[in-house]
Order: sequence, then C-alpha cells, then structure tokens
Amino acid sequence: MAAGGKNKSIGPDKVAGKILTLGGEAMISCLARLLGVTINKASIPSKWKRATVVPIYKRGDRSLVKNYRPVSLTGVLRANGTRLALYLRQGVRVGGQ
Repeated sequence: MAAGGKNKSIGPDKVAGKILTLGGEAMISCLARLLGVTINKASIPSKWKRATVVPIYKRGDRSLVKNYRPVSLTGVLRANGTRLALYLRQGVRVGGQ
C-alpha cells in the first residue's frame, strides 16, 4: 500500500503516511476492519472529516494574499480508507477474506 512519502505532511488524524507504507499488506486488512466498523456504525470518525488548510505560495509579491492558494491536508486514514472502499466495492477480496 503506497501511502505518502517521507516528505508528506501529517494531517489532522496525526498518522504519518509512512506508517501505512511500512505496514505494507498487513495494513490493508487493518484498514478494511476499521472501514467495516465505520460502515456498520454508519458514522465517519470526526478526524476524517477535518482538514488543515495551509496557504501555498504561488508567485509574485509574498506580502499579497492573492499570491497564495489554499491546500487542504486531510488525514492519511481518510484518504486510504476512501481508496480501500473503492477497491472493495470493485469486488476485490482483501487479506484472504
């Protein structure tokens, strides 16, 4: 499971993408269980709904707000949980289940 490199920022869930990368295939079954609980409870964890918005400089005068664009940092679990949900929806079995 490729989830973010060493230069990726940590989102509101405080989980580094490198953890998922280092966990490899074992993380898929863990994420699948977490996603299953989320679906069964019909509730999305509050930290999955949050994003940290940071200004990214584009070009021009750095003192002008118009020269920045907003970027939303979402949690690694949110991004990968969504990706896993789409993966499972296609009928692919995960973790030998």
